[in-house]
Amino acid sequence: VDDRVSHQPRGKMLGGCSSINYMLYCRGDPRNYDQWANEDGCGERWSYANLLPLFKRSERFSPHDKLLAAGLDESVRGSEGELDVTAVDDPKITYGSRECIERFVRACDESGIAANPDYNGPVQDGAGPSQVTVKDGARCDTASAFLFRSGALERPNLTVLCHAHVTRLEFDGDRVTGVSYKMGNTDSKLRSPKNRTHFVAAKREVVLSAGAYQTPQILLLSGVGPREHLEEVGIQVVADLPGVGSNLQDHLMAPLNFELAPNANALSPAGIFTLIRELFNYFVFGQGILMLPFVLGMAFFRSGMRPESDGNDLQIHFCPYTVGDEEVAKVNLGYDKAKNPRFDPALIPPVGVLFLPSLVRPYSKGTIRLRTTDPLAPPVIDPHFLEDPRDMAMLKTCYKKCRQIACETSAFKNFIAKEVINPYSKADPESDEYIEQSIREAVVTIYHPAGTTKMGPLDDPMTVVDPASLKVRGFSNLRVADTSVMPNVVSGNTNAPAIVVGEMCVDMIRTSAPLPAARL
Repeated sequence: VDDRVSHQPRGKMLGGCSSINYMLYCRGDPRNYDQWANEDGCGERWSYANLLPLFKRSERFSPHDKLLAAGLDESVRGSEGELDVTAVDDPKITYGSRECIERFVRACDESGIAANPDYNGPVQDGAGPSQVTVKDGARCDTASAFLFRSGALERPNLTVLCHAHVTRLEFDGDRVTGVSYKMGNTDSKLRSPKNRTHFVAAKREVVLSAGAYQTPQILLLSGVGPREHLEEVGIQVVADLPGVGSNLQDHLMAPLNFELAPNANALSPAGIFTLIRELFNYFVFGQGILMLPFVLGMAFFRSGMRPESDGNDLQIHFCPYTVGDEEVAKVNLGYDKAKNPRFDPALIPPVGVLFLPSLVRPYSKGTIRLRTTDPLAPPVIDPHFLEDPRDMAMLKTCYKKCRQIACETSAFKNFIAKEVINPYSKADPESDEYIEQSIREAVVTIYHPAGTTKMGPLDDPMTVVDPASLKVRGFSNLRVADTSVMPNVVSGNTNAPAIVVGEMCVDMIRTSAPLPAARL
């Protein structure tokens, strides 16, 4: 978009992207999974009712009394799993911007997005305080939960290799015989002529869980993918699967900053005294804003531009602070004031709030392709952001809703002073032209790629993975378990849905019958 290059970090560590993400726990809209089961041809096993026991199995959530009084349904939440989930409005955690979050929820309610005590319940629609994978101020990533605390790392049948870079899969007919890889924690070590290729044999199966970028890249490097592309880059074709690397979907957001009125109670991370105070609260008392990630409010709703069966297509991330760090904005978001003066951090108020209008069911779809046969080179990621004009229309709807929440509600009256307007735009700030310009210049990924080895009916030539087994079509012992199998990306942050795909894969490997469907 506008010739900007988007930063695409990968979680190359234990825990994967759960170790670098924003820790937001969001299961998605139940309608997403029913759509997978029915319209997307994945079968009843992928319906919400059948996935709910798996969501519960992995989760450890202790709702506080206020949530229970507001109507949270404990029957759909898990309490004995390994993954800690905390509601950010838990009264046990004190922080100065709590009032800001309460105002956000009330303002959403005034604007037609009803308050919802649990967007991870049977109905996602509505606004509420965030739920996060945090316990006692510490991140709960999947390695902490499922490797360390569970004791799995001590099992004799598990070996974990760090600094191992997979180069390709090896095949014999329809079987994967093993995985080739190189060892090294830097590019120079990996590329050293002295660094030999290692091989680990597969006695039974191989499961690819490298994410929506690297899973298709590994398959392509191994000769599994679109014949035309593989021949173009000079890789021998093992299996002609045109869907590998196609159907890339990602969530988008466009920041919207507001300056607060004097004495409004929110967080200003820019001040040194604020930082000292919050560090003291965190390390000494186990309290304060540093106990939580900074996205503290969430809202989900529909634009009306997609069928209801698609679920919510819009989401608002709400942060009780603004970000004026020039280097962070340049590296992570591609915001360069040398190319566009609107990104000058001096324009961002030191005390403010940040709305992130977000598109979570895009129509635009991109691709993952190989740049070269070099397994150490990054793939070509072409997300095709905003290629479909309907995506811009939906984002504009969300942008306008954020403005309504911030500027036209009694909850934020005398709290939010004004919107930060781009002084370099020639368009009327109230016009669609201004909004479209703002979105196009600043829209960025939310780091939720999905769909690049999608599951679906086996008579669909673009299907890569059999939904009945998560096996790559044409292979007897190769499975995929990550967000790349999603036929359509879910309505919300993708960490919890990625985990539930893993839970489903576990049951399939055990060849056990599915858990009984939940009664809804």
